[in-house]
Amino acid sequence: MEEKDSAPLLNEQEVSQMKRDDDFLPASIWVPASIWRVIKSAVLWIVGFIIDIFISLGKAGIALYNLVVKGSVAFWKGCKSLAHKFRYNDIWGRLSFILFGMSNFGHRRYVNGAIMLGFEIAYILLFALYGIPSIGQLSNLGDIKHSTSITDPETGIGQIMPADNSVLIIVYGILWIISIFFFLYVWKRSIDTGYKNYRISHYDDFTRRAVIAKPYSDLIDADIVDNALYEHPFKELKDRYSEVYAAASGKAGIDGQGNPDKMDVAYISYILDSTIVYRRDYHKRLSLLNEKIENLKAKVESIVQDAAANEKIAVLTAKAEEAKKAYSEAASALESASETEDQASYSQAKKALRSTRLKKILAENQLVSYKQSRTDKADKIRAKIRLLESKVEDMHKNDLSFSTIDSVENQSKYGKFNVYYRRLADMDRSILFYANYDKFVNAYNEGVATYAQANEQNAASREALTEENAKKLDAITEQYDSIEARRQSIVDERTAEKSRLAEAIAAIKADSSLSMEEAKEKIAEAKALCAYNLKTIKGKILALPSVKEVRAAKKEEILNVNRAYKRDYRGLKVDYTPEEYGVYMAANAMILQYGFDFAFAYEKAKKEIKEKILTAEESQAKLEKLQAERADYVSVTPTKFDGKPKTLAEQAKALFNENFHIFLLTLPIIGVIFFTIMPLILSILVAFTDFTDQKQPPTDGFSWILFDNFIRLFAGSGSTGSLAVGMGRTILWTFIWAIFATFTNYFLGIIMALLINKEGIKFKGFWRFMFMLSIAVPQFISLISMSLLLSNTGALSSLYQSITGSPLNFAVGHDSADVTRTKVIIILVNIWVGVPYTILQTSGILMNIPKDLYESSKIDGANAFVQFTKITLPYIFFVTGPSLIQTFIGNINNFGVIYFLTGGGATYDEPVFNRQLGETDLLVTYIYKVVTAVQHKDFGLASTIGIFVFIICAFISIVMYNRSSAVSGEDTFQ
Repeated sequence: MEEKDSAPLLNEQEVSQMKRDDDFLPASIWVPASIWRVIKSAVLWIVGFIIDIFISLGKAGIALYNLVVKGSVAFWKGCKSLAHKFRYNDIWGRLSFILFGMSNFGHRRYVNGAIMLGFEIAYILLFALYGIPSIGQLSNLGDIKHSTSITDPETGIGQIMPADNSVLIIVYGILWIISIFFFLYVWKRSIDTGYKNYRISHYDDFTRRAVIAKPYSDLIDADIVDNALYEHPFKELKDRYSEVYAAASGKAGIDGQGNPDKMDVAYISYILDSTIVYRRDYHKRLSLLNEKIENLKAKVESIVQDAAANEKIAVLTAKAEEAKKAYSEAASALESASETEDQASYSQAKKALRSTRLKKILAENQLVSYKQSRTDKADKIRAKIRLLESKVEDMHKNDLSFSTIDSVENQSKYGKFNVYYRRLADMDRSILFYANYDKFVNAYNEGVATYAQANEQNAASREALTEENAKKLDAITEQYDSIEARRQSIVDERTAEKSRLAEAIAAIKADSSLSMEEAKEKIAEAKALCAYNLKTIKGKILALPSVKEVRAAKKEEILNVNRAYKRDYRGLKVDYTPEEYGVYMAANAMILQYGFDFAFAYEKAKKEIKEKILTAEESQAKLEKLQAERADYVSVTPTKFDGKPKTLAEQAKALFNENFHIFLLTLPIIGVIFFTIMPLILSILVAFTDFTDQKQPPTDGFSWILFDNFIRLFAGSGSTGSLAVGMGRTILWTFIWAIFATFTNYFLGIIMALLINKEGIKFKGFWRFMFMLSIAVPQFISLISMSLLLSNTGALSSLYQSITGSPLNFAVGHDSADVTRTKVIIILVNIWVGVPYTILQTSGILMNIPKDLYESSKIDGANAFVQFTKITLPYIFFVTGPSLIQTFIGNINNFGVIYFLTGGGATYDEPVFNRQLGETDLLVTYIYKVVTAVQHKDFGLASTIGIFVFIICAFISIVMYNRSSAVSGEDTFQ
C-alpha cells in the first residue's frame, strides 16, 4: 500500500497527453504517428499469431510424444502389475487369468463366477462365429462388390445376389473392435477379483510377511539414505545387501515338507527389492524438484544482480534526482521572479517550472516502472519456487519406507474387507467395556449427582460466550468501519481538492489585474497541480479495497463468527436431566479415555448403564462370556478369514447405495459410445472410401481408396475447373464470412449496448424489449422472408432496380460484381439478425464494470474513446473471450444463414462439382449438398471435408483461446 501511495502515478502516455494540452502538436505530426502506432500494433499482432501457430504445433508434437512415452510406460507398468498378481496368488486366482471368475468359485460365490465364466464362453463363441468375419471384411468391405444374377440349373429360376452392405460391414467391424476392449476390461476385472480374494483370505499371511521384512527393509532404506547410494545400479545395491536378503529369508515360515515357504521368501524379497527401487525413484523425483528450485533461485539472483539492469536503475535514479533538482531550482526561480515586477521573467519562470515538473514526473515514473517490471518478473519466479518447495515439503512429510507403505496398503485395501478382523475388533471393544464397567458406572453416577452444577456452569458459559461473541462482532464492525471511514475521508479529500480548484479558478477569473494570457496560464497551472494531487489521492483510493469488497468481507466474517457462536451455544445445554447428564459423562469417559466411537459409547451408556446398572457379578459374567466367544471364534477360523466376496444380490444392492454413481454414469457412457463415438469413427472411415450413391447396396458396394479423397480435395488436376480450385474459393469465402459475421456483430452489438446503457437515454426498457422481440422471432423465418424480399421479384430487389436502374441479381449469376454484392448483403442481413444477441450478452457485462474505473479515468483526463478502449473493451474481452471464439467457430459452421438466405448461390457448371457447389456456399453447406443431392451423393468426399473443417476449428480454438485475455490476463481481472 505504501508503494501505491508514494509512487508517481503518471505514465508516459498521460504525460504526453498533458504535454499536448499545454503545447498542442499539429495534425501533420500526431495523425501520422497515430496511424503508425495502429499499423505497428496490427503487424505485431499478426506476427504474434503466426508465432503462436508454430508454438501450438510444437505443443501438439510434444503432447503426442508424451502420449506415446507415457502410454508405453503405463503399458509396461500394467504388465508388471499383472505379473505381480499372477506370482503372488493361489491356484484359483491364477486360473482367473484364463477362465473368468474362477476365484469366485474357489470362495463359494458360484453365481458371480458363473456369470463371468458364461460371459467369456459366450463372447469367444460369438467372436469366432461373427466377430472375426466382420473384422476381416473390413479389409475389402465385403467380398461382393456388384450384384450378380445366378440361375439354378435344375429349376431354371434366376436369383439375384445383392452386393454387400458396406456401411453395415463398417458398423459391425467397429462394434466388434470396441467389444474387444470391453472383453479386456472384464478380463482385468477377473484378474483383480482373483488377486483381491486371495489377499483378503490370506491377509494374516501378508501381514506376517510385512512384519518379517520391515526391519530389514528399514535397514536397507536407512543405508541408502545415509550413504547417498541413489545413483548406484539396482543389481549392485542388491549384491551389497545379499546378507540382509538371506537373513530376512531365513525368517520365512516352514511349509509341510519342512522347507522355507516359497511364497514367504518370494514376497519378502519383493518388499526388499521394492524398497531399493522406491528409494531410488523417490530421490530422483526429489532431486529433480530441488534442481528446478535451484535453477529458479539462480534466475531470481540473476535478475537482482543483473549489472546492466542495476546500471540502468542508477542512470534512471540520477535522471530522476536531476529532474527533481531542476524542479526545485525552477520553483525557487519562480518564487524569486514573483517578487520582482518583471512580467516577462515571471512568465518565463512559470513556463520553466511547468516543463521541469513534467520532466520530473516522467523521470520518476520511468524509474518506478522499470523497478516494478523487474520486481514483477522476480515475484513470478518466486511464486513458482514456493509451489515447488511445498511439493518438496509434502514429499518429506510423506517419506516412508516401502515396507510401511505396503503394510498400510494391505490394511486399507484388503484388511477392511475381512470379516474376521472386524468381528475380533467388535469383540475386543465389548470386552474392554465390561472390563472397565465400574469406571463407567462411577462416571454416570457422578453425572447424576452434578447435573445441576453442570447446568449452572453451562448457563454461565453461555453468557460469557454471548459477551465474547458481541465483542468479536464489535471488533469486526470497528475494523471494517475504519476502512470505510478512511476511504470516505480520502474521497472527501478528493472532493475538497476539486472544490479548491474551482475556487482557485474563480479567484483567477475574478482578478481583474491579470491579463487574459496570464489568467489562462494560472488556470492551467492550477489544473496541473490539482491533477497531480488527484492522482496521488486516486492511488490511495485504489490501495484500499472497494466498498463492495469491504461489505462482502465484513458479511462473511460476521457470518462465520455467528455460525461458530450458534454451534458452541447449542453445545452448552442448560436443561440436562440427571439421567441425560449421567449418560453424557459415561459416554465421555469411554470416548476420551478408551477411544470408543461416539455411536457405540452412547448406545452402551443408555442400554447397559442408564436402563439398568449391572452388578459386579453380572458384568464379570458377561466379560467371561465374551472372552470365551472370542477364543472359540479364533479357534474355529484357522485361516483367519471369515469374509467372502459380495454376492450378486449384494453387488446389485450396492449399485443403489455406495456405487450409485457408477449406475448413473452407465447410461450416458453407452449413449456416448453409440451416438457420438460410433458416428464419429464411421465418418472418419468413410473419408477413406469411394462411398457414393452409385456405390451402395443392393447393386454395388464401395471400397477403400485410402487418401484419394484428400488428394482430390486439395490437389486436384491444377486446372481452373478442378475441385481443388473451387474448394479454395469456398474456403476463402468461409473465412471471410466467419471474420465479418463474428466481429461486425460483436462490435456493433457492444456499441448499441453502450448507447442503450448510456446515462440520459430514455425508454431503456423499451429498447431492450424490442431487441428481445427480434430474438423471439425464429431466425429461419426472418431469413426466408429476407430471401423472398431480395429475390428478382421481391420488393427490395424491385426498389434497388428502380433506384439504380440495374437488377440486384441477388444469389444469381457468376458476375464478380453480383457475387460481391450478394456476399455484402449476406453479411448485412446477418448483422440484422445477430446484433440483438450481442446486445443482450454485453448489457449485463457493462452494468457490472466498476464505476470507480471510469471516475478514476476522468480524473486522469481520459476522454470517452480512451475509456472505451482502455476499460470497456478489455473488460468485455475478458468476460466474452471464450464465447467470441465459440461464435467464430460457429460462424464457420453457420448453416442456417447461408442456406435459408441464398441456398448457396449460383452453382458452378464444371462437371467436377455436379452443379452442387455455389458461389456463396460455405464448407458446411457444401457438405450438406453433397450428401443430400438427388444424384451424385459423394459421402467419402463429404467426410473428407468434415475432417478438414474439424482440424481448422480445433486449431483456431486452441490458438485463439491461448491468446485471449481470459487466459493471458486472468490475474489482472481477479
